[in-house]
Amino acid sequence: MLGSLLVLAACKKDDSPNSTPDTNLAYVSFTNVNSSSKTLTVFVDQKQVNPTAIAVNSTLLGVYAGVEEGSRALVIRDAVPATPPVDYYTGTINVEKGKSYSFFQYGVLTGGALKGILLNTDRTSDNTGAAKVRFLNISNGAPALDFVMVRREGTTEKDSVVIGSAAASLASIATPDIAALSAYKVVAANRAANATPGVAVSSYNLKLKLAGTNTLVGTSITGATILPGKNYTYYARGNYPAVALTAVADN
Repeated sequence: MLGSLLVLAACKKDDSPNSTPDTNLAYVSFTNVNSSSKTLTVFVDQKQVNPTAIAVNSTLLGVYAGVEEGSRALVIRDAVPATPPVDYYTGTINVEKGKSYSFFQYGVLTGGALKGILLNTDRTSDNTGAAKVRFLNISNGAPALDFVMVRREGTTEKDSVVIGSAAASLASIATPDIAALSAYKVVAANRAANATPGVAVSSYNLKLKLAGTNTLVGTSITGATILPGKNYTYYARGNYPAVALTAVADN
């Protein structure tokens, strides 16, 4: 994304922690979660960074765009060509070389504009057989939500971890806490078949609940695969009460 002199990419895309990134660049992913069904095109320093339009609830093809560090002008507009173009978001993002970031476009169109947030993204892998997960409530009009990951062995639920506790909808927050929203929690990854003789394969049931209650919101995900060494951002999307849960694989 970013920058006047953006080495953009044409810029290299660092899609995997196993690849060799250009440490002179920052890496930014763009996810479109707006609740007004707008398909988007992203420009950094007046250069388009997405090879194809980004549909709602989708992420930039290739996941990450390499950009020069510094303060970069960001413009996100309607993917349908128009004269003049229809811009939904204009702002500045500040990035450092060698680091990764995730930008989320969200909210409903208000006064011709959508909201956006740039989070710090940890793409380093965990070599202990664990994974890292974070949660964002981007469901427009939603109350505070808990995001719970319930580990199961076979079909039996064994234990659980709360990833997001009383997470308010970003659409309702004037000044989001970037550091808090960027943080991950470490969870045990799925156990594969025969990993432990005589013990069933493990997976996760993922549940959204009204904060502090057992009242489910939206559709739960059963038997989710959480791979070791991977990092995930799960987010609640849609217009409340039509809430759905979606994941972005951060590395």
